[in-house]
Amino acid sequence: TGEYEYVRANTNMNSPVEDLTSTDMRCNVGADSGASTSTYEVAAGSSVGFKADQAAFHPGPAGIYLGQVPEGETAATWDGSGANWFKIYELGADIGDGTFTFPTDIDTYETTIPSTVPAGDYLLRMEHVGLHSAGAPQFYISCAQLTVTGGGSANPAKVEIPGYIAADDESVSLNIYYPVPTSYDCPGPEVFTDGTTGGATSAASSAPAATSSVAATSVAQSSAAETSAAATSVVESSAAAPSSSAPATSAVESSAAATSVAESSAAATTAAETSAAATSAVETSAAAPTTSAAATSAAPSSSAAAPATSAPASGNTYNDCWNAYNKCAAAANSAPNNGGAVDVRLLSF
Repeated sequence: TGEYEYVRANTNMNSPVEDLTSTDMRCNVGADSGASTSTYEVAAGSSVGFKADQAAFHPGPAGIYLGQVPEGETAATWDGSGANWFKIYELGADIGDGTFTFPTDIDTYETTIPSTVPAGDYLLRMEHVGLHSAGAPQFYISCAQLTVTGGGSANPAKVEIPGYIAADDESVSLNIYYPVPTSYDCPGPEVFTDGTTGGATSAASSAPAATSSVAATSVAQSSAAETSAAATSVVESSAAAPSSSAPATSAVESSAAATSVAESSAAATTAAETSAAATSAVETSAAAPTTSAAATSAAPSSSAAAPATSAPASGNTYNDCWNAYNKCAAAANSAPNNGGAVDVRLLSF
């Protein structure tokens, strides 16, 4: 299918929504309606999903919601207002012994429409939340227009967007680097299950050698510092289709940039714990501005009148290092986004 055929186009491109009280949290900036967007018919119990134009490399959770269109509206006219949303998928953190990470190589997210939801029009909403800057979550959002056939009479508990997440919720306000979290609950409500589906938490990593013709163009035009979950494609398959059938994408074209940011955390952590010059560790990102190593690594002053040059306590140095890291990431994310049309195709297989 063509670009933006079933996914509402937005004016935000690959940039995030950062105001959790804004109505842009529903379907992104400029996507309050979809008069020019087609509505896709899909049977309850079928697999659906979103495909990004590049891997969502910012560390953070993902979720897929269904918004039940109220009477008198259609999937094309509804602006997403009211308590009509329920979650059908989430992807959280991988927690190990002293480790806390999120997948950063995924470009396709699939789930199953619960077989018991009532037939009718829905908005299918994807969100990926970037938590790389502590206390400043970034939401990358897209909505597709669906007509669900078949189904049943289930009445899931519903939430309103905005309002389903507060800025001070631990799930979006925590520091994912230090102290290392030992538990994590995804933002928003619990995943609705009808007894036959469990949220179908399937996600596909980007293939490192293949590109799609449309996505390849869009990635080249997009800012490498941004995740593409803000403008995604919808993937639809039969209930029996394996999740591994998601096509390879062009997400690899941004993998180098993503890796340089994500992998620098390990070096930064080690350096911060051993040296007052820890801020120089964040210089591993080519796109990040150089930090002033001299300001933190200068030899201690022999004069009692100049205590400012003494090295701070190791705990403060560690936090200073991550503050510098987050500052670099924020600077990269604020770069002008010159992206054009992204890969927003609905695929059937």
